[in-house]
Amino acid sequence: MTAIHAISRTRHAHQRWMRYSNYSFACADNVCALVLSELTRALQAMPLAFTAVEQAFVPVAIMGLRTEMVAG
Repeated sequence: MTAIHAISRTRHAHQRWMRYSNYSFACADNVCALVLSELTRALQAMPLAFTAVEQAFVPVAIMGLRTEMVAG
């Protein structure tokens, strides 16, 4: 089981946020869930849809239709 610790200077003083260098981690994703504040900009750039999640519908951006990963 993962241990959960509050962030503190003594425990986390030498740890830093590492920004990703590219978007290759998302190359296999065909849809991306959106929040309300993203809808206006996403609508201008890509098709949107709604997908069922439990008892609600969630807006998603459609980024692709392929099922296999494409190296790039």
